[in-house]
Amino acid sequence: LLTLRIVDGPLVGHTRFGIQREGAGSRVQVVSRGELKGIAAMMPAAMITGPLQSALTADLARLKALVETAAH
Repeated sequence: LLTLRIVDGPLVGHTRFGIQREGAGSRVQVVSRGELKGIAAMMPAAMITGPLQSALTADLARLKALVETAAH
């Protein structure tokens, strides 16, 4: 279990990454909880969730590459 705390910026909260072995790979479960602050709290949800989802997808792709490279 890996927990990332976000303590400053327009989004304050935490993201938990649960990583389990599955077959020849791994399964990652991501749970995020947070609160929007400042001007971000007044924006439509789609303007916030889209970029956050894109960033998370990119971060998980980098993590996968690092883990697979280290395993070889």
